[in-house]
Amino acid sequence: MKKTLALLLALLMLFSLAACGTAEPTPAPAVTEQPAATEAPAEEPAAETVIFTDSSGREIELPANITKIAPGGTVATMILAAFAPEKLVCVGTDLNENQIPYLYDGIAELPVTGQLYGGKATLNLEELLATGAEVIIDLGEHHDDVTMLYFCQVSYSNFSVAVSEDGESWSDDYIADMAEGECFQWKYLTPSYMGKDKYGNDKRFFYSQPIKFSARYVRITSQQIGLKMNEVIFQDANGDRIPATVIAQLNVMEESTLYS
Repeated sequence: MKKTLALLLALLMLFSLAACGTAEPTPAPAVTEQPAATEAPAEEPAAETVIFTDSSGREIELPANITKIAPGGTVATMILAAFAPEKLVCVGTDLNENQIPYLYDGIAELPVTGQLYGGKATLNLEELLATGAEVIIDLGEHHDDVTMLYFCQVSYSNFSVAVSEDGESWSDDYIADMAEGECFQWKYLTPSYMGKDKYGNDKRFFYSQPIKFSARYVRITSQQIGLKMNEVIFQDANGDRIPATVIAQLNVMEESTLYS
């Protein structure tokens, strides 16, 4: 609009000058040849694909501008629904009525294509292909013979640990020892059993050997308010650390803190 107004204003100024000039004609300036215009070099077209290296070291060719994404399961659906909901063309699992009000408009109408991994590996390949998805994104990597260490502050409450392959079906809870006097020291997650102390009261006893589990996801649950966990380490069979990322924190209060 500004360019149009400027052009109109220039034309009006030219007409005004012509009206104010003398009647005598003025000679027109000589026309000189202009040097031939040189063409600007054409810009190279943007790359249509890029090479992506996944967590297993495989190089995969993907579209440079991805607009259609399929999640590989429940956890991937949760994360993508928060960060790129407009790119989702399906969901990995049915959404319940309590989740829908907090999610992107229209996500409840997307087709459910199922889980890619885990005990509920029900991926519907035919329906997935019908969505036109350009890439499937999944989170987590399966590890075997995993041990867990934790370092907590003063606490009078144990906490529990459960593991999963798909983020939906979880193992029975392993109880972690966090009783009085067990703070400010590294401890392994170990098996336990319920028994009686010397006074005949119920008491949980812990073994010394660490638990070894296989999983992609780990869930830590405080037994009551007041747990202060400084750090958690996961190790493989060789004792090497396994990187872990917090992907969700549910019902976390200020009194319960995971510091790192």
